[in-house]
Amino acid sequence: MLVIGYLSTVASRLDQRGFLVRALHAQEPSSPTLWGSLTLDPRTPGSGWAPARLHWEQDSGWSATMLPEGGDQRTAVARYLPGHLVPAPVTVAHFVAALHTDADTVWACATFRPPRRVDRRWLILQLARFAMPEPW
Repeated sequence: MLVIGYLSTVASRLDQRGFLVRALHAQEPSSPTLWGSLTLDPRTPGSGWAPARLHWEQDSGWSATMLPEGGDQRTAVARYLPGHLVPAPVTVAHFVAALHTDADTVWACATFRPPRRVDRRWLILQLARFAMPEPW
């Protein structure tokens, strides 16, 4: 529920920026690793490269799969959001918007640089800020 709450908040921020999230996926409850992904609807034609999928993982933070116009998976490239493992949802939305404008934006890294490892309890506390309320 923690990851779903976080991804849902990110999806809401993306929607506010004009990016439609087609699908949200999170790890199975039995998974030892916290992760999730958002699949974005394609943007307007003529935009060149565009973020198509966002992936968040507890040990690496956010990455975006960039597809060229036409969506050929064989030529997909990855871009990484450096810094914090659980950045504010608005930061992730800025990251996606910057990628949409320029695949080589300074907001992103073309190579993965592992962030420092963090205590799982700290990570859960960060995600708890976005927890979904229990259904009635």
